[in-house]
Amino acid sequence: MRTVVARAFGPVENLEICEREELPPPPGHLHIATEAMGISFADGLLVRGLYHVKPPLPFIPGGSVSGIVSAVGEGVTDFAVGDRVGAVSNTLGGGWSTRAEFRDSCVARLPAAIDFITATGMMESWGTMNFAFTRRARLKAGDRVLVLGAGGGIGLAATDIAKAAGAVVIAAASSGEKTAAAAAAGADYLVDYSQQDLRERVRAVWPDGADYVVDPVGGAQALVAVKLLRDRGCYLVVGFASGDIPRFGANRFLIGNRSAIGIDWGEEVRTAAGGLRGQLTEIFSGCLTGQFHPPRPRVFPLDEVITALKLVESRQGAGKAVLVPPGHPG
Repeated sequence: MRTVVARAFGPVENLEICEREELPPPPGHLHIATEAMGISFADGLLVRGLYHVKPPLPFIPGGSVSGIVSAVGEGVTDFAVGDRVGAVSNTLGGGWSTRAEFRDSCVARLPAAIDFITATGMMESWGTMNFAFTRRARLKAGDRVLVLGAGGGIGLAATDIAKAAGAVVIAAASSGEKTAAAAAAGADYLVDYSQQDLRERVRAVWPDGADYVVDPVGGAQALVAVKLLRDRGCYLVVGFASGDIPRFGANRFLIGNRSAIGIDWGEEVRTAAGGLRGQLTEIFSGCLTGQFHPPRPRVFPLDEVITALKLVESRQGAGKAVLVPPGHPG
C-alpha cells in the first residue's frame, strides 16, 4: 500500500511517500481502500509539531477518508468487506494511505448517492460545525451568525449549516473569490475585509450585533468581531488559521452576559465514548436530503500531497481539498 509518513516533526517537505506492507487490522478496527483522503489546516500543524496534541512518531497524517472496506478485525460486526464508508480518525492521523486503518466506532456507512470526494471534503468541516451548532451551542431559526474566514472549509460549513437551521448569516472573508464561495453557500450578506470595514458592514445590517460569531481564523478581525456580539451573544472559537491567537479582555463577556465556547471537534473525536458514527451519519443524512450543500473540493493525487498541503496552509483559494490514490480519475 502507498502511504505518506512523517518520521519527525518539521517542514512538510520532509514527508515521505513510501510502499508498506498491509497487515491485518487489529481487533475493533477495519481497513478502508481509500477513494479520497481529506486535507485540513490541522494536518499541517500536526506535521510541523505545532498542534496542541502531538501524535507519537512516526505517524501517517490525514484525519478523514472515504472508500470501500477491504478488511475487518476481530469483533467488528457492523461492517463487512465491500461496504461504502466514511471515517474520521481518533488518533490524529492514519488517513493518507491507499489502505487506511480506523476504529470501527469512527466509521459510518456512506450512502451511494454521495460520491467519495464530496463526502471526504465535508466530513471534518461539516462535522465540526454540526457539533458546534447542535452540541456546544443551540442554534435556532432567526439567529444572527457572523462567520469569519467564510471562504474556507469551516466557514462554508458554518454558513451552510446555519442557513439550514433558518439563521441569518453575514459571511466575512479576505477576498472576492472567498466571499463568492460563501454567497454560493447561501450567505445573506457578504464582507470582503480586505476591501471593507468589518465593523461598519456588520453594524449597518445588525445595529445591536450578532448572536453568534464563528471564528476559525483569529488575528486582527477577531478583535473587531468580538465587539460585534449582541447581549447574550456567543463567540465560537474554532481555530487560529491566521497563526495569531487573539487576546480578549474578560469584560467583553461580562458586559451583556456574553460568552465564548471552544469548538474542538478533534477532542470530541478522540474522547467520545460512543465514537463518532452518529455524528457522521447526521451530516451524511443532511447531505443526502438536500439540507446541506457541500461544494466539491479541489482534488490532488496522493503523490502531490506536499503541494496540496502547502496550498491549504497558505489559505489560497476557497473551499476544501482532498487527495486521491494513484490512478484515480479525480
